Amino acid sequence: MACYLPADLPEQVIVLRTLLGRLDRVVSGVSPTERELAWGPVVDGWAPAALSSPAILGTVGDRAVLTRRMWALDPRLGWALTEEGWVRLGWPGAR
Repeated sequence: MACYLPADLPEQVIVLRTLLGRLDRVVSGVSPTERELAWGPVVDGWAPAALSSPAILGTVGDRAVLTRRMWALDPRLGWALTEEGWVRLGWPGAR
């Protein structure tokens, strides 16, 4: 038996299973549906960020955002998959 289990472990397992399902689809060449993307925020002025792991840097409304780990990116179709979920890509930032 584990000596320590975080109180939110059941919720984290659900989040990870959801992420794994999304990654399986992306690896199979399947993009998110319009309905799935409708729930994601639109990140404008976005750019890939290379910190300790890949991420997306940009703005949502007037608020600067930096996502957690980015797992997949398709700028042509306007989406990214991050640990938080699907993100819709608005206009790109300066490179």
